[in-house]
Amino acid sequence: MASVERRTRNGRSRWYVRYRDPGGEQRTKTFDRRVDAERYLTTIESSKLSGSYIDPARSRVTVGE
Repeated sequence: MASVERRTRNGRSRWYVRYRDPGGEQRTKTFDRRVDAERYLTTIESSKLSGSYIDPARSRVTVGE
């Protein structure tokens, strides 16, 4: 299950998205606006269901490697 949570730190509100990838590992991403956080979460959940999920850590691999 995934969630969107608001946190305030030093007077500044941020929105945290928490979800589990298909491998079961928990991921977190932060946003300034709630609508952006919800849109991202919807995209992630949709890609997991359709089988087109790409791990963010694996997308950082360069061509040289």
